Amino acid sequence: ESVLSCRKCRLSRFEVVIRSGNIDDDALLSPVLSTNRRSVELNIRGIELDPEDACTENYLLFPCTYTSMDDGKKIQIAGLFKFIESIFPEFRILNANEQWLLIRNYYRTFHCLDSAFRVLRTFGKDSTVLFFGSYTNYLSWDCLDQFFSDCPDKSHIETAVKILPELFKKSLDMTSNVLNRSNISEEEFIALMGLAFWSLDRTCSRELS
Repeated sequence: ESVLSCRKCRLSRFEVVIRSGNIDDDALLSPVLSTNRRSVELNIRGIELDPEDACTENYLLFPCTYTSMDDGKKIQIAGLFKFIESIFPEFRILNANEQWLLIRNYYRTFHCLDSAFRVLRTFGKDSTVLFFGSYTNYLSWDCLDQFFSDCPDKSHIETAVKILPELFKKSLDMTSNVLNRSNISEEEFIALMGLAFWSLDRTCSRELS
C-alpha cells in the first residue's frame, strides 16, 4: 500500500515536522502562503508594493468580485502545491493526477479556514467583513451586490445574488465561531491546515475535538 494510506503515519509525520521547527520557517512558508499571494494579486491590478510594506501587511484591501476571487484561487492553488510539498515529502511520489485530486479537494477547506482566521486576525470578532475572497479582497454585507459585477455568465446572477448571503452565513458561521472560541496561534493554525489536508474522509473535526 502507499505510504500515504495510513492515517496514523501521516499524523505522526506532521507532528515530527512541527517539532523540527520547519512548520514555523518564515523563509519557507510565509512567501508561499502570504507574501507571494499578496504580491501577485496586487500586480494583476498594476500595484507594486514596497518590500517593507509587503512584510508588514501595509497595503489596501479591495471589495471582492467574482473575477478577483477566481484569480486569487489560481494563485492560492499554486501556493498550496508548494506548501504541501514542503511539509509532506511523500506528496512528491504521487503522480500529477493524484496530486491534483488531493489539492482540488483540499482547496475549499483551506480557503474557508484561512479566510475565517484572517478575518478574525485583521478585523476582530465583531467585524461586518464576512470573507476573504482572495488574499487582498474582502467580502462584506455592504458590497455583496458588487460581487457579480464582472461575472462572465450573467444568466443566473439575480438568483445568485439572493442566495449568496445565506450560503456565506451557513458556510462561515460555524468555522468563525470555532476559531473565535479556540483563539489559536498562527503556528497552531498552520498545524491545523496540515491535519486538514489528510482528512479527506472528513474526520479531522472529530479528531481535533
